[in-house]
Amino acid sequence: MATKGMSSTNEENHKLVDEIIGYLLEDHQARLGEADEAMIKVAEKMLEEGEKERLARREKALEERIAFWNHLMSLKSPEKDIGTLLHEQARDFEKTFAKFFPVSEARTFASIVGVQVQVLALIWLRYQLDFVKYGVFEEDLMMTLSFLTLNVPYDVVASMWDLKRTDFMTKMKATIGILHEVLDEVSWEKRPWHRDEVVATEDNMFHNVTFVLDGIECGIAKPSDPVQDAAFYSGKAGKHTIKYETCTHISSGRIMWESGGISGAISDISLTKVSGLLNAIPDGEIGLADKGYRGLPKEKFMVMLSKESTSENERSITTEEEWFNRLCSGLRIEIERVNGRLKRFGILWRYRMRDRFAHKIIFNILCNIVNIQMELQPMRKNMHDLLRHCPHKVPRRARPS
Repeated sequence: MATKGMSSTNEENHKLVDEIIGYLLEDHQARLGEADEAMIKVAEKMLEEGEKERLARREKALEERIAFWNHLMSLKSPEKDIGTLLHEQARDFEKTFAKFFPVSEARTFASIVGVQVQVLALIWLRYQLDFVKYGVFEEDLMMTLSFLTLNVPYDVVASMWDLKRTDFMTKMKATIGILHEVLDEVSWEKRPWHRDEVVATEDNMFHNVTFVLDGIECGIAKPSDPVQDAAFYSGKAGKHTIKYETCTHISSGRIMWESGGISGAISDISLTKVSGLLNAIPDGEIGLADKGYRGLPKEKFMVMLSKESTSENERSITTEEEWFNRLCSGLRIEIERVNGRLKRFGILWRYRMRDRFAHKIIFNILCNIVNIQMELQPMRKNMHDLLRHCPHKVPRRARPS
């Protein structure tokens, strides 16, 4: 009997110990959860404050650039206009490029650096004051863009520019940080070179439709961590990706919004709901989106229609809705063309570095560069035909309730 009593007592003690351990674990996990939430809030606040400081620095830098440019224009001779200055700067880049690539043509320059020499000259003239301030040289700019374009190992690019691997990495990373700091071309504010846009008339189906929204997935190296391996795998792309969203102006092709840097497994509409885009759209402007964005407010987006369920196993779409989708596709192709310009930079096909935060910085830089490229090489020179004349009416399912 004594043995049985001792056994039952031990079992009760073990149960009591298990309950205590379980309680301690739950309390510990709750405390960890609270700590994680607090850390996330602190990180978000620091990021917000850092972004505000960065925007303030950009505003001050813009004032300095305007003053510098006005001073430069006052000193130049009457026969030298902006086109002449651009041509002279392009020749300087070509001379620097020829030191490392003796046999070179315009096509060779663009295939290595990623953009035409005139585009690079415009970037340099516009941000020359900032580049001088931070100690960026013409060679550093070309070298960094060649790495983003070719997307080859560090040793290969370093040998092309006659540098050691460590020296190249130091210069390249420093230049990327400076470009992210100074380039300021992505915004909803219209630039002087496309302020004369023509909005569709009131009888047009695309009245007030000014931009197109779409997601873009960029390939990355397979993460070594199993959790991140599963999190960043995109079933749609069939590889590990990072997702962004961009808004492209229909008439000019200029990128007016970019956000993201999240796992490619997350849906496009989920990114839009948390990115802040819905609050950033100016009043009176409407965006165009594909079927993946069903559920966005119809007051701000014209979303393509999918088949509607008519019975348990049947789905149908009317002829009017099918024509509506075709016309929307005719405008949506503009953002695919802009994404094609972005994808000319090989680093967006497969990102080799492990730092995925740097990927977001690089994507922002490339969006700025593509916008500058649009000034000299616009996506289209005339207004889109569908914005000129489209008597088709918006179907009932696509109208705001």
